[in-house]
Amino acid sequence: MIRIPGSNYKTPAPRPANSRLDCEKTVEVFGYSAPAWRSSASSVVASLLKPENQAG
Repeated sequence: MIRIPGSNYKTPAPRPANSRLDCEKTVEVFGYSAPAWRSSASSVVASLLKPENQAG
């Protein structure tokens, strides 16, 4: 195996440099817009810390 940079590996379609947080296509195709992660983070952490979710 020979390492090559990602820029040398041509993909079938052009990709943006950083699209991890771009949910535009999901909204466009499915009409669903996920809530901002910051507004959901505290409730997710609280849910994970509930006693029924603890190993033991």
